This record gives sequence, C-alpha cells and structure tokens, in this order.
Amino acid sequence: MTYVNKLQKYLDIFALSLSFKRNDNWLSRVEEHSSNYSTLFSIYSQMLEQDQEEFFARSSDKKAIIRSLDRSKLSYSITNNLQLLHILEQMTPNDPADFLILPLRCTVEPPATEGHVFGSYIYKEKDGYKIFLVNKQFKDASIYFVTIPNNNMPSVCDQLVLNKYNPHPEQPYYIYHKIIEHANGKQ
Repeated sequence: MTYVNKLQKYLDIFALSLSFKRNDNWLSRVEEHSSNYSTLFSIYSQMLEQDQEEFFARSSDKKAIIRSLDRSKLSYSITNNLQLLHILEQMTPNDPADFLILPLRCTVEPPATEGHVFGSYIYKEKDGYKIFLVNKQFKDASIYFVTIPNNNMPSVCDQLVLNKYNPHPEQPYYIYHKIIEHANGKQ
C-alpha cells in the first residue's frame, strides 16, 4: 500500500502492531515489507533510546536490542542464504537481547487467494538456534518454537531467503513446514 504521508504509515503500523486491524496492507510486495517493517523496527529503536525509566527494557539490554532491531532491518537486503547464516553466526549465544526478527509469508489455503504473514524470532543457543513462530491469524494467537541444530541452519537459511521472494502460494504454510522439517524432535 502506498501511504499519503508518514503519519498515515505510522498510524497503520500502530494499529497493526496492537492488532486493532487486519493486516490487509502489508501482504503484497517484498519492497513494501522492507519499508514497512524497517519503519516499525526504527520506531521500536527510538522508543528504547528514549526510555529513561526502563519501561521497555533494562538499560543493560538496550544497546543489544537496538542492534538486534538494526540487524532485523538489515535482513531485508539479504540476497542469499550465506549472508543470512553469517548474520546468525555473529549473534551471541544464550542472550535473549541478541535476536533476529523475520516476517514469514505463506498462504493459508489453496488456491492462494489470500496471503498470510506470521513472525519469527530467531535466538542463538550454544548448539543451535531457537526459532519462535508467532501466528496471530486465529482468535487465539499461537506461539510455537523449534530448535534447529547448527548443522541444519544453512538449509533453513536457504528456505528463509527463498521465502522472501517466493512464498509458495500453492502450498499452505510452506515455510512453517520447512522449518519444522529441520527441527530437533520435530516439535
């Protein structure tokens, strides 16, 4: 969606982030995802920078969280799985303030008449990565997590980068299933 001005864009972001409205504007082109989510992450960063009373985060975590939000914005310029893998490998293990947020696009039911976006939060552990999948589509929003071993992460990165350009509209929840395939224990 093309916004008339920045205020309209910010109000739309605000309404979407608080689930006041359906996400019917951000489902189309990758370029719009990049612009809209980069704006959202910038707003979060500004909120953290201006937070003097530790309302949003502890002072000791602010720099790491802002760096993680910047990393999340940077992810939109990634064009191959090795770039994404390198970014993930640079993360600090077992530090919840060091993360990557990626929206994942998919369809819910074929034929692909309506797109769907759910969120992923990627966190590095010593022996792998934990990926939290947040799906607000249903009345009772759901959060799932899987643990991906280090040796499976290159293949997962490949799927994440492919998903950015081709969400496989003919296969419902394609990226979700691809992530699960690479998980420990098939949780």
